[in-house]
Formats: sequence, C-alpha cells, structure tokens
Amino acid sequence: MMISNSKEQEIKTYGLTIRITDQEYIRISSFIEQRTGIRLPETKRVLVEGRLQKLLRKAGYTSFTPFLDKCIGKHANEKDTTTLIDLITTNKTDFFREADHFTHLEQFLINKAQKSSAMPTIKVWCAASSTGEEAYTLAIVLNELKLKGIIPDFEITATDISHQVLQKGIRAEYHISRIEPITVALRKKYLLIHKNKELKQVRIVKSLRDKVSFQPFNLLHSQWSESRLFDIIFCRNVYIYFDRTTQFNVTKNLIHHLKSDGALYLGHSETLNGLSLPIKPIANAVYVLNSTVQTTKR
Repeated sequence: MMISNSKEQEIKTYGLTIRITDQEYIRISSFIEQRTGIRLPETKRVLVEGRLQKLLRKAGYTSFTPFLDKCIGKHANEKDTTTLIDLITTNKTDFFREADHFTHLEQFLINKAQKSSAMPTIKVWCAASSTGEEAYTLAIVLNELKLKGIIPDFEITATDISHQVLQKGIRAEYHISRIEPITVALRKKYLLIHKNKELKQVRIVKSLRDKVSFQPFNLLHSQWSESRLFDIIFCRNVYIYFDRTTQFNVTKNLIHHLKSDGALYLGHSETLNGLSLPIKPIANAVYVLNSTVQTTKR
C-alpha cells in the first residue's frame, strides 16, 4: 500500500518516541529545580520524557532542544514556561488524605476556642493544593466546626505553582471514584451529583466553593504581604521533592506568615528535624512556633 508524503509525515510525527539527550535532561532538570525547587534526579528521566511526549509530537517536534528553547530559552514567554511546569509537576492528592491530620486540626481549633473569649475568623493557607481535594477537605472540616459553634467563620487560600491544576480546583468537579474517603453523611451535605449520570461526576456545593480562593504561588519565589498571617498552614507532600536547603528556605517563608498560636502541617513522611528554625513538633508532622529557637541561615 502506498502512503502519501503527508500521511507518512503524520505517522512519523505522531508515532515517534522522542528521546531526551543527557544535555537536554540536565537543562530541563536544572531549570525546574531553580524555578520550583523540585529535584529531577536521573531516576525521573523516563517520567519526564513520557509526560512531554504527547505535546512534542502534537507540535511536530522531533527533538527536545527546539521545544526547550521555546519554553525556557532566552526568548521564552511565560505561557510556554507555565505549560512546561504544569506537565512536569506531580499533582497527587486525595480527599481526607492522611486523615489523622484533620482529626488533629479539629482538636487544635477546639482547644484554641476554649482559650479564647472571642475566636476570630480562621484563616487557612493550603499550599501546594493541587486539584483542590485537600482544600475542600479543609473546608468540610472547618464548616462542621462552624456549624457546631466552635469557630465563627473561616477563609481558605489554596495555592499551587501549576495553573492547570488550579483551574480544576476552581471548577471543583471530581469523578465519583475520588470521593470514597468522604463519609456518606458528608457527601449528602457537600456534594452535588451531576445531572448526567453517565459522567459519574460530583461537584462541591457553592457554599464551600465560595470559602476557597485559588491562586498561583511559587513556594520558592512568590511572596505575600508582610501583614498576611494564617492560623493554619497545610503544606503537605511537597517537601519530598526538595533538597534540605530548599526545605529550610520554604519553611522559613511559611512560618513568616504563621500566627504565633498557629500550626503548620507537613506530609507524614516529611520532617524538619535538624533544621534550625523557631518551630517545634506537637504531633506527627505538625509544628508550632517556638520563640526560644533562633533561625540560622543554611
């Protein structure tokens, strides 16, 4: 069978496995670490190559170099750079992930309320929020506390470096398979089932969506105003991608915006042991400020 030149080119373009060279991988991994703090060791090479294949083939590239020139070269524009970061960054999250932290949060705020004659609106920063499951879990937990009269109100700021996942969080639509960790009682309260049953999708109710504000934020380079403080900061399961120096710098930034009686939650496998920071652990991967410790540069 004869194949036309255009058809032959299409097969070459869309059927090609484009391999990344050593030099190209060093270039991309160096950029990602510098921009986001995320390390891409050699063991991640196949993952990076795989995540970028579809885009390269669709755009007609036959090697990584011109693609990298476009995304991170001297004349790259921020839109292309953002696309690259979105494709490479890992965005794994679940509702009620590491659930004991939400139980701890409830008790932490109950204790705080007992010590306060007038509880303020609780302000929460959900850093590295990904597609929104963690932020909306926080919203569910806090709204339950509000309904019980333990807190007067709450606001959640959800941030991530990936614009793509932030848009998913704003839409607040999830496949029904994602909601298994949510109890039936809470599903009835806070989830709407899509009218088209075949889609098997749910959406967070508007009253909770209105409590969560999604916005881009780079944990290494972005800054809040000096006066912006939070009662609770969740920054879970992102430290595992940082080296120790980056962990120190990110934590210093986070606690700069933590209220004196606030709490910082990291992922279960993440620890700040050995870092000279003015914080102390009070539970598994939960930290509060400790004014007796002086911060030293690392």
